[in-house]
Amino acid sequence: MLVNADGFLWISRERGISFVYPGSIIFLINCMETKKRLWGAAAIVAVAGFLAGQNVSAQTLVVEEEIVEVQPLPGTQYYSSKGARSNWFISVGAGTQTYVKSLHRGKQQFTLALDVAAGKWISPYLALRLDFMGGSVKKMWPRVGEPQTARYVALYGDLMWDLTNALGGYNPMRIVSFRPFAGVGAMYTFKNEMAGRDTYLFPVSAGININFRLCHYADFFIEGRANMMSNNFSEQFWASRRIETVVSAVAGITIKLGKERFSSYNPYAEQALVSSMNERINDLREELEDCENRPLPPPEKIIMYKTVPAPVDTTPECIGKLMSVVRFSLNSAQIAPVEMVNIYNVAQYMKTHKNCTLVVTGYADEKTGTPEYNKQLSQRRAQAVMDTLIKQYNIPAGRIEMIAGGSTSQPYPQDNSWNRIVLFSTK
Repeated sequence: MLVNADGFLWISRERGISFVYPGSIIFLINCMETKKRLWGAAAIVAVAGFLAGQNVSAQTLVVEEEIVEVQPLPGTQYYSSKGARSNWFISVGAGTQTYVKSLHRGKQQFTLALDVAAGKWISPYLALRLDFMGGSVKKMWPRVGEPQTARYVALYGDLMWDLTNALGGYNPMRIVSFRPFAGVGAMYTFKNEMAGRDTYLFPVSAGININFRLCHYADFFIEGRANMMSNNFSEQFWASRRIETVVSAVAGITIKLGKERFSSYNPYAEQALVSSMNERINDLREELEDCENRPLPPPEKIIMYKTVPAPVDTTPECIGKLMSVVRFSLNSAQIAPVEMVNIYNVAQYMKTHKNCTLVVTGYADEKTGTPEYNKQLSQRRAQAVMDTLIKQYNIPAGRIEMIAGGSTSQPYPQDNSWNRIVLFSTK
């Protein structure tokens, strides 16, 4: 609330601003006396008069929010067993049993009942069980003064239903469970004082099992059963009823076999993950399509430098003195045919070693002829070998040097005849 210079009182409203005249304002001040005689003032402002003015429209900013609705996963929760050996159980119990009081008289006759059972839970809700029971039953007939006894053994096939799991959901840690059951069986009676002989019956039974969890492997149970059978059990056909009923109540221990119980799964549990992955795949496809449609940048110039190695001289090196020799007869410069193979080997060597110069040195033995004559003879021998290399094997003359060694130097001093020879060397 504001007062301007002209004396108008401005009052802010929800949808705008209005103004009124000052004469329309009444101030009322009430004084109040406190215990400490302190005066206080309180002002009550009443606004009356003619309202005039023009409303200023207020602007409203609306922000739209995206509402995400979370859909529950469809499908039913399923359960599976860890293996064929899981969820088996064995029960042992004892209790009491009696006839339903209808035809007998006197006190109700209670006898001992023994119970041994084995079965398997095929799901968290249903189980199949074989139940073996035995004991004796006593009955007081109207025409007999004393109770009569019949002993029996019976085997039942029961279908059990876990009512607690069916209504409250599967919970292996639940303390108390209610399990109705029904079944059929076969009964054999012996030492039957009622019928006077052994009998066979096929009773129909129903009852309820109350289970108390002790630990992972053991439970305590209380079970009540009603057996309905024909009156062949006692063969008292004079009775008005054709159906006889024996009820029993036993308590005992159930041993649960196998470490694992049931595990739950939902076929649609991964639907959210699959949907998310599909969305991601679609996004990647769009990005890939965008990349494929995007123009490629011009290729950059790539300058490649190739290093060329320096040429390597692969020509074989000269080895100096060669092993081939050409031998001559006494006082002869003619090459024998047997020596031509040595000249051939030298020629092949010169063709493969093109940078070598061949030195052909002729010799004569010192014990034959004079030194002057032997000098000439050694020169003719070297010339004969050189001419053969040039003419027959096309070795250039510029690559051959000829030396006349004479007889002043003997390469083989140990044998004089070996010095009638031409030796080869390279440089």
